[in-house]
Amino acid sequence: MGMKEAQEFKVVKNHVDDRSLALLEMRYDVYNSPVPASFVRVGTKRKRSYGPDEYFKLILTSEIASGATGVVHDAQLEVQIDGHVLRAAVVVKLAFQPEEIEAMRHEFSIYEHLTSRGVEQGIPLVFGLFEDVETDAMALVMSHVGRSLWEMRTDPSTIQVNVSASVKDAYLKIMSNIHDAGVRHCDLRPENLMLADDDTVTIIDFDQATINPSTAAKKREIHLLGDLLEGGILYDSKR
Repeated sequence: MGMKEAQEFKVVKNHVDDRSLALLEMRYDVYNSPVPASFVRVGTKRKRSYGPDEYFKLILTSEIASGATGVVHDAQLEVQIDGHVLRAAVVVKLAFQPEEIEAMRHEFSIYEHLTSRGVEQGIPLVFGLFEDVETDAMALVMSHVGRSLWEMRTDPSTIQVNVSASVKDAYLKIMSNIHDAGVRHCDLRPENLMLADDDTVTIIDFDQATINPSTAAKKREIHLLGDLLEGGILYDSKR
């Protein structure tokens, strides 16, 4: 992300943090929402109407994957500021089933915990958790942080991943900071290790994370991450 893009992204984030309504549209494949769905920020009071400075738009442009916390989408966030529309690339997770919603709430709480402990680098920037006003569906909105190491394998026929020494060190540093904040990821695999074009590294998907793990458990997780990044086999990250 270039400097100008990063500055604009920060402006977008600051304005979105003050807005409690997300208008969500789907525009990919056979989907073309005639009317946007309304999602209200969790913890805010619902209103009958919202002004242009109280909402933002989310346009889902493709489906990335599905998992324990629902379906993950690429999306474009649009926010109107003083008559101008600013945009940012984001990721939107949608949860519909009770177990998905529970996992999403837990993941959001982990991000809040990490942020409260000063961990901001190496994890997604979270715009918020939102509830559909008509159903129990939920949406978790986060920054787009690149591609996974799994996607970036040079040989798709193998399960091994290979990264440079500097990238490996960056992942290990992030994991150390996460552990220092009292969190164990518990689901380390190439799909959850992201790498941007500028080699910025990010660890995602904290829906299985635990708080206050033992020192031994944190050491095992660091070793597992190191082995994985050196092209080793995929381990059970919960052991």
